[in-house]
Amino acid sequence: MKLWSKGLGRTELEMDFRCYEVVGEKRSNGNGSSGEGIVGVYGTITTPVNWDFRVEFGPEDVPGLIRIALTPPFLKMIFRNFLLYFSFLKNRDQFRQGKRDEVLAKVKKTHATMVMGVRNRRSAVEA
Repeated sequence: MKLWSKGLGRTELEMDFRCYEVVGEKRSNGNGSSGEGIVGVYGTITTPVNWDFRVEFGPEDVPGLIRIALTPPFLKMIFRNFLLYFSFLKNRDQFRQGKRDEVLAKVKKTHATMVMGVRNRRSAVEA
């Protein structure tokens, strides 16, 4: 997948979703309860830069994801390339970005450090 946004200028990020980790999590709602279920995608973009990333999908994203998945161009692409999935399953070990726990810990640490701000970095790094 290629990703571009105005903020990237002329740069296009190349993302390979075969390489990333998908984890079911709870989104903290700030009041001490367990929160709602979400799906987190963790990994590192390696071309043209090395950027750790985290994508969070929540319940509010489901209608949009279903809308995209059910469009004729997307369905056509899936059906035309369906057999590639079996090739991926056979060779999936070559797409790992490292040990699952190490990848998750590294990206979570980077995310917490960057998002939590300067005053909370020490506690994020220690976690």
